[in-house]
Amino acid sequence: MEKFVSFIEEISEWSGRITSWGILVMIGATCFEVVARYIFDSPTDWAYELTTMVYGAYCLLVGAYTNNYGGHIRMDVIYNYFSEKTKVKMDVLTGLLGIAFLFIFFLVTCKFAIDSWRIGEVSSMTTWTPPMYPFKAALSLGVLLLMMSRIANLIHDYSVMVKK
Repeated sequence: MEKFVSFIEEISEWSGRITSWGILVMIGATCFEVVARYIFDSPTDWAYELTTMVYGAYCLLVGAYTNNYGGHIRMDVIYNYFSEKTKVKMDVLTGLLGIAFLFIFFLVTCKFAIDSWRIGEVSSMTTWTPPMYPFKAALSLGVLLLMMSRIANLIHDYSVMVKK
């Protein structure tokens, strides 16, 4: 099991490192838009929409990486008062609930992505009309990566709970 957990953590690490480059795409598109709009008085159709799509994918794709480092929120005000044994039990319980939620979320995002690919969906927000299916597929991938990371956490937490 340790190899499996280690493998999932490695995937989470690499997905976060690769996804982090998306911030440069967002910065580049935003800078281009600012220059085009305020210096050349010629705003673009695509910059805002591209930034929005990349940011949405970015937020979900770095979820597993953030989970690896314990960066997701927790009610520390209450949690810190628990004994170590109770903390582990709470981690197992919330891990199970989180995985159940992520599984449902994954199924929903997969349906959206499959439907989007099937019909060749494009955005109707601007005249640029970029395809939506890569963005929706990225959302599904982000949820899957986070769910796998949470499963690895659950395995770790359960093994700690059993040892105590």
